Amino acid sequence: MKARKQKHTAKWKLMMKQALINKQKKLIPFILILLSICISAALLIYSYTMRVYAHCSAEAGTEILAEDFLKNPEKSAVFMENSPKIDSSVPGDYTVKIKSGIFTYNCVVTIQDTIPPKADIKNVYIEPGETVQPEDFIIEINDVTKVTASFVKKPDYSIYGKQKLSILLTDEGKNTSVYETDLITRPTKHEITIEAGEMIPALSDFLFIENQEAEFVTSVSEMDTCLTGDYPIEISTEQTSYTTILHIQDTTAPELTLRDIECYTCDVVDIHDFVVSAKDTSSVTLSYVTEPDFTKIGKQSVTVKASDESGNSVEKTAVLILKEDLEPPVILGAQNIFAYIGDKISYKKGITISDNCDANAELTVDISLVHPDIEGDYPVTYTARDKSGNESIQTIILSLRERPYSQEKVDALADEIIAQIITETMTGYDKLLAIYNWIQNNVYFIEHSDKDNWLKAAYEGFTEHKGDCYVFACTAKALLTRAGIANRDINKIPTNYQHFWNLVDIGEGWYHFDSCPRDDFPFLCYIDDDTLMEISRDRDGYHTYDRTIFTDIQ
Repeated sequence: MKARKQKHTAKWKLMMKQALINKQKKLIPFILILLSICISAALLIYSYTMRVYAHCSAEAGTEILAEDFLKNPEKSAVFMENSPKIDSSVPGDYTVKIKSGIFTYNCVVTIQDTIPPKADIKNVYIEPGETVQPEDFIIEINDVTKVTASFVKKPDYSIYGKQKLSILLTDEGKNTSVYETDLITRPTKHEITIEAGEMIPALSDFLFIENQEAEFVTSVSEMDTCLTGDYPIEISTEQTSYTTILHIQDTTAPELTLRDIECYTCDVVDIHDFVVSAKDTSSVTLSYVTEPDFTKIGKQSVTVKASDESGNSVEKTAVLILKEDLEPPVILGAQNIFAYIGDKISYKKGITISDNCDANAELTVDISLVHPDIEGDYPVTYTARDKSGNESIQTIILSLRERPYSQEKVDALADEIIAQIITETMTGYDKLLAIYNWIQNNVYFIEHSDKDNWLKAAYEGFTEHKGDCYVFACTAKALLTRAGIANRDINKIPTNYQHFWNLVDIGEGWYHFDSCPRDDFPFLCYIDDDTLMEISRDRDGYHTYDRTIFTDIQ
């Protein structure tokens, strides 16, 4: 019994041992899995602690990069696409996903703001009844995070003049700054607007407070209110000076008056020809709304636009009537010409052109058939043409003849007279007197205009016995020269009329010799300069001459 019990016990132990072995075999996979999890966790913890910073802090405004979380700066990293975006201007915690190689990490960055805000502050001017906000005093704020502004103590709007205020700035990091500034409640208006051309407003118009003691610092009496613009007007009060901006604006269109025009298609018409007046406080620019057709015969409407410097404009309409020019110009003053061979012929002298619409009609002269060195009668054709193409033609006859006078002929005529009136026993003065008397008794005064050839004038004096002062002076010149008396030509300084006479020298210097007869003139045979000038002054400067040329007259 005991042996069987021992055998049974041994068998049970064997079974228990086998069961234990079987159980152990079943636990091995679980142990291996558990061991793997532990190893992975250990590796993960090792990876986080050895490869990344799990939690970082940064000042607001700092640029955050994925590489900033890696402990090894040589490694590269990127933010995962599903990772939230970091706004470095907003403080707080941001959990981001970072991938570096085969590893992905969850990290936290804390954005913090530890720097107080900075700002540029200005003084503020207000008018009575106006209010302000703290932001009105701020020019610019320098802070990464959002900043709010508030008054340390609210303004007292019942105070007139200047009061000190404190502006409190608070950013999202709870950092604060306080700035001092001034609020000025001004007694003068900030701005006034008037229309161009109006008078400067009175001083009271610039003030808010009646009976306020004030005066203009700016000299407003010298301002031109026709000039638009913004002008600072300084006004002095009991406490200080203030500036009011005077806006001079032009909102009034110009006053435009037009007239109708009737003319020819060949006429040049300017836009100003339509305008009777264009009035405005500033300069006015004129333009056509639609460009007129100056080639179109008949009636058409012309709309003119007048604009001032401020952009105000007005449009008015006039009528343009265009006619066709079919009337040729008229040649006036063309007549037959008599001339000597060798004369200088002015074919256009005395010729004028009259035309109904062209004041500058062209005149051409055809002298192709003239032989200037051969006596004969030649046709000279005048053609007048206006800008419309209308023409008129007129032909005259040029009669050319051999010249009847020459130096030799004039000398011969003078010698004949000298032989009759001068003897060898005469003094120089006697010879002058003889020549003077012969001219006075044998040449008669007539109006005469040809003064371009002294030989011709002297010849006329000897043969025709008539002429003007130029003929008298040239006749005297021929006789004085042939008589051996030194002489020179002299003439009046040109004005609206001319006068010619001679200078003579018989050994006593240059004296005046004027043989031209005048009812109111005295004897002028041998006259010194002082005497002649006294006579000249009594007769409207009849003998005034150029003293820069004649410097040696007695």
